[in-house]
Amino acid sequence: MKIDFNFAPDTKVTLAANGQTESVDLWSRAHKLFEGHAGRVNVYDAAMSSPSAGRTVLRSDGQTTVDLLDQTGPVEVSVALGNDRTGVIRAAPRAQQRGMHSGLFYWLAQEADGRFRIEPGRRHRKVYVSASAQAMTKAAIAAHAGVTETTVTAAWLAARPQYGGSVAMPIAMDAFNLLKNALWGGAKDGRSDWVMLERGYSYNIEWPANIKGESELHPIVVDAWGTGSRPHLATGAQWIKPGPRFMVWRNLQIRKAQPWYSYGTIFENCRMSEEENDLSRSGMITLREVGFHDIYRHTVEPAGATEWASHLNRKSGLYAAEFYNLMIDGCLCDMNGWKEGYDHARAATMPHPPSMYSHGFYLQYGSQGVHVRDSLFSRNASQGLQNRSGGQFERNLFLDNNIAAGLHSGTNLGPIHQFNNAIDLVAYGAGYKRVNDSEGGFDWGFDISGKMTGQIGCIVAHLADPENLTEVSTRITSRTPYNTNTLFSGNDCQVFNWVGKPNERVEGLDTTVLQQTTIQRFAGTKLGVARAALPDFVAYMRDAADGNSIGRTVREAVQWTKARFGQPILERTTPADLFFRPDPRTDGFRWDNRLNWSTGDLPGLNVADSVDLDGHSPLFGTLDCDIASLTSGGGTLDVTSGRLALGGLGDGLDATVRLSGQLWLGATSQPVTIRANGGRLALTGTVSNLALEARGNAEVLLGPDATVPAGKALVVSGQRVMAGWDGTGTATLTVAGMLEFRAGIAVATAGADWSQQVMDMGRRIQTATAQATIADYENRGSNTLNRTWLTDLTGTPQAGETFVYGIGLTANNTTNLDVEKIATVGAILSAGIPMLRVFRSGAIGDGLAEPTVTVSVVLATGSQVVIGRADLLAPGTYDLTGPGVTVTDQGAILPAGVTVTAGKLVLVL
Repeated sequence: MKIDFNFAPDTKVTLAANGQTESVDLWSRAHKLFEGHAGRVNVYDAAMSSPSAGRTVLRSDGQTTVDLLDQTGPVEVSVALGNDRTGVIRAAPRAQQRGMHSGLFYWLAQEADGRFRIEPGRRHRKVYVSASAQAMTKAAIAAHAGVTETTVTAAWLAARPQYGGSVAMPIAMDAFNLLKNALWGGAKDGRSDWVMLERGYSYNIEWPANIKGESELHPIVVDAWGTGSRPHLATGAQWIKPGPRFMVWRNLQIRKAQPWYSYGTIFENCRMSEEENDLSRSGMITLREVGFHDIYRHTVEPAGATEWASHLNRKSGLYAAEFYNLMIDGCLCDMNGWKEGYDHARAATMPHPPSMYSHGFYLQYGSQGVHVRDSLFSRNASQGLQNRSGGQFERNLFLDNNIAAGLHSGTNLGPIHQFNNAIDLVAYGAGYKRVNDSEGGFDWGFDISGKMTGQIGCIVAHLADPENLTEVSTRITSRTPYNTNTLFSGNDCQVFNWVGKPNERVEGLDTTVLQQTTIQRFAGTKLGVARAALPDFVAYMRDAADGNSIGRTVREAVQWTKARFGQPILERTTPADLFFRPDPRTDGFRWDNRLNWSTGDLPGLNVADSVDLDGHSPLFGTLDCDIASLTSGGGTLDVTSGRLALGGLGDGLDATVRLSGQLWLGATSQPVTIRANGGRLALTGTVSNLALEARGNAEVLLGPDATVPAGKALVVSGQRVMAGWDGTGTATLTVAGMLEFRAGIAVATAGADWSQQVMDMGRRIQTATAQATIADYENRGSNTLNRTWLTDLTGTPQAGETFVYGIGLTANNTTNLDVEKIATVGAILSAGIPMLRVFRSGAIGDGLAEPTVTVSVVLATGSQVVIGRADLLAPGTYDLTGPGVTVTDQGAILPAGVTVTAGKLVLVL
């Protein structure tokens, strides 16, 4: 007999019979109800599959990862639990309006010393510049060449790279000013030149608007040569109109950095310690091993005032608003926003006083994609680091700031920005810099807020140095060591000796050890004494940073502290098998977050490490990593920056390479499917089962022996892609499947002049008559000259049509921060089709040796050559393979107009 229970739908019901019970959480719909969060990665102790939204990964540890990063919610996700049981994940709405940060940054491969590896492109020269009396002026160059000085024009110099081409013939500023206007900016093609400024001198250089490198991998570089102090850029690195695209500044003293409306800019091992720096309205900026210190006002505003007005005279070391994807790594931020000797009453006759409006770094709301790691923030006026838009903050050291850090992700309008993740942050002491107006907090630890903030592995210790009796006697009041009003996704912050506040999570630890765990004691280990004063330690950091590493010392300080607090960060030297295990308390998707790995540290600490993605799809970036083997387990890999070298594969690989990411792959017989949309893919061994799509401005090195088997394809698409071979020896490409060449176009683009920072490379766009993928973009100075390269076209865009090329930002305090950026199509400027070629990639040796490799391309019986969008091309002859490549046709299916002629694959239209 069937019993018909008449329970209301979604009622929780427990049935009992014969000593057994069975529960149904949602009657008539699901056996089990789970709670979850939209916009985040969730992890459950249950086997789940077949989700109605998002993605599930059944992990080897028996848990299930449910990826709801793309969901805004509220949403109910049905899942299969096995044994004909069902479940529902009731996901609350995304707690922060803009979800998790992207993890996308501008980060290059690294040399053995940890510095970025800068590679010359195809349009490259070195230009040595000096302000010394021995540098070659226009007059000296004319005399050397035996011509009149009027002959030495910009074009004349551009055609004679020997002048300025070596340390033996550096050019003076009058000649350099001619040359720079001939090479860069405006409507000129991007280049990868290296400008080398002699140390010990100051330079006044007005950089042209629309200056641009060739690509992410081949930027323009401004660097130093010779001996002495860093070259001083007295006019700074400043733009108020379209700034640089793909440009690197290294080893310089820069008066002020203000690269507004720029995209793809790196500052490495520089000092910016004269004026407040401003990185607003820019995208993909990286600050690495940069020092910001002693930035304050020298004169009162307004002139003649008798006291310092706090808000009017605010000053920070760095300000930024309306930016995308800012990486701050290994930087020093000290003594900004005030000067010692100030008057408590703010008398204008005394130096600049601190206030609640002046910070070390001030990162405004209306921005997205912040990551600050391995950096020192010390003795700043108010907050060491003030951030208002959420982000990732990792392994930073905060010393004697009035407030260690204010990390927020909302405004008075609510949680309208991105999630906060605070990981392994350490704060010692508070600043106690007092004034009689707009003082703000002076005795705080972390002020971290935002819904579902992850505060993991952080430590707040010693309001005062316990061995400094003066500090102990004067620092007798304190505010919170961290913000307890935050709705945490996870919090295990430890607190010790924050006067007037209870210790937290230090039970069972040796208090004598904790009492001696001070920054002064750590500083002593670096300076060779028992303990060192904070000013001496920061001076050491400032001085040692030239040629050494701020970030390394910060990491050592954080590791030293955490070990003594019972939370050691492993410093593994032996090989390990690492499994990707998303941590739902933080981002849950980034390869470069140690909390997402089973070992609690990162792959690549030993080159014999093996990695198992365990079905997940992590985003790789901001690392230079060599590992022995990768197993995907059905997962995928997204390589967006840095360099990942895989010695081999444990199973099939499905990967995307884009932006500044590089994937180097050794020999494998496993199936390999890769989409190279940017960056570089390099095959370094025999790859016998390859499916590849190459587009955008990607560089693809096909290696010594690659095979595209039957049923798979090698597709090269658009005018900007470089696919083929570099180096020496011989190489073979065997195509048993399909070889496709897709034509692309470049169009004049109006309306994007000021927004190159949000031009979304790889974005699929749509006009009234066409769809296409953005392959590349260059500002060229006017609406009729700016170029957008398009590939993978369906239809053909017409003049006057528009398309959305990205999402812009505004710093206004509004919930509607995201604004679609729209460009208008002008004329089609060019159309072209890619080829397989031998080319100098810049990746081998010093990057300057022309390749001598000889290549054989074999079109096997039954293989197929396809031409995509030949209708875009003008009638004529198009080489599909370049010099040094010999094609053998063993019986391929060739389309009309394609032949193998004298060993070359040719298209005739």
